[in-house]
Amino acid sequence: MNRFYDAANARLGLNTYLNRSMQESRDSEFLGGLNVQQCTVTMFNEPQCFRMTKRVDAQLEEVVVHVPGILCSKTLPPIERALVAKPSHVRNLRQYVKITGLGSLPFDSLCNKIDEVHARFCAELPGQEVAYPEFRPYEGDFALDLHSRYFTERRYAPRLRHQPFNDDVDPYHILEHVRGADFIHAPDNEVQFLKKTYDGNNCARYETLPPKALKEGDLVECSFGFVAYPLGKQGGHKLVLHLRAVSLISAIFREKSESAREAHLPPATTKGRKRDLGSDESAPILKRKYIPTDSHSLDLGSMTMN
Repeated sequence: MNRFYDAANARLGLNTYLNRSMQESRDSEFLGGLNVQQCTVTMFNEPQCFRMTKRVDAQLEEVVVHVPGILCSKTLPPIERALVAKPSHVRNLRQYVKITGLGSLPFDSLCNKIDEVHARFCAELPGQEVAYPEFRPYEGDFALDLHSRYFTERRYAPRLRHQPFNDDVDPYHILEHVRGADFIHAPDNEVQFLKKTYDGNNCARYETLPPKALKEGDLVECSFGFVAYPLGKQGGHKLVLHLRAVSLISAIFREKSESAREAHLPPATTKGRKRDLGSDESAPILKRKYIPTDSHSLDLGSMTMN
């Protein structure tokens, strides 16, 4: 975020939306309203891990919570450069966002709920260490780090099929190229990129959004699950906030800062003869269709329980 970003106004806008989130009802719950005692920790295979789940109409569902915040760092698709195809590199490719409250007390208090979730995992996995999620502050303020890997190793999920990437995520087929035969893009690796709006009846609506439209300084709503992955030879598990979706709420604070920055830039000067670059008629043009979408939850039907 640039020096013209109005952090105080953005923090006020976030607090207003946080209050609204606590009153909304949808399939995914607001983190602050999560009742941890009504949830369970369930073991799954393909890949092997423990997830926080709940029973809904006699069916098992993964707990997916949402929390608003100011996007302050990201590593999102599309990837536009060649990648090293070594398995050790491909394995760790991920989609990542970091959100902060810029000092918002309601946002910071959400950390207490994560403490409850971590305590529940520790209680359900006695004798096994469960490492706490890693959070690094943003300019001294509390922030949440959320991520999801692009790939699952095929050997850990032999019954799952590879799902092709959509054009917004992998328009140049770079990810498809480097995955080779050892990796698949599975339901667990899918992240939704959306824009949230409200209709005339004040009901939330969702449209798909190209991930490159999300920028630092935007007010977003992130959805994520709680997953504990085995740490390998050292034993124990690590609890991560597994990114499921990023929804754009408002870009107004970021856009105002960009306009102010442009207004303060010195006039551009050119030296020598100007070149006529013309138009690049060979540049690909991608037509995108935005489809209104209801709230989504992860389908666990392809996973297996012990």
